[in-house]
Amino acid sequence: MPKIMFMADAIRVNGPRKTDNSFSVTFETGEYEKSKLADLLLLDPGQVLKVSVETE
Repeated sequence: MPKIMFMADAIRVNGPRKTDNSFSVTFETGEYEKSKLADLLLLDPGQVLKVSVETE
């Protein structure tokens, strides 16, 4: 399975949601990451994703 890698300037975590205790994670990126993020739009919306975060 191919990896989609991009650099994020910031991260925001919202939650837990009252209805199901779920969380929402948002990554903020700069304009130079736009072409890398385009691959995210091609993913099947029902597909389960495995997400890894690496810090520098």
